[in-house]
Amino acid sequence: MNTPAPRAYIRHPSKVGIQVTPLSTREQLNLEINNISQGGLSFDSNVSFFKDTVVKLKIPSVKPVFKVNAIIRWCREQSDKQGSPYELGVEFLDNDDAFKVRMIEQVCHI
Repeated sequence: MNTPAPRAYIRHPSKVGIQVTPLSTREQLNLEINNISQGGLSFDSNVSFFKDTVVKLKIPSVKPVFKVNAIIRWCREQSDKQGSPYELGVEFLDNDDAFKVRMIEQVCHI
């Protein structure tokens, strides 16, 4: 049996609203972050994405609106989740963006 590789970053639970838009389309999904780490974040979606798809992420609850680009690293089907059958993980394209998202998450919780 293969054992999964250890995580590179600690994940922090989050419930901050996020908008996800693939760069190849205008479809925008209004979702909620599941968790966030220094390297990226995860969220549930009713739409699946292909691995390596570049997406634009927006956190509209802060002003000015925060925007970053990220890349889909994995998409898993969740048969037990009604309404959001997929869980996705994205990696930030810029390390500074990871720090900024973490700071925004902290402000949203205060």
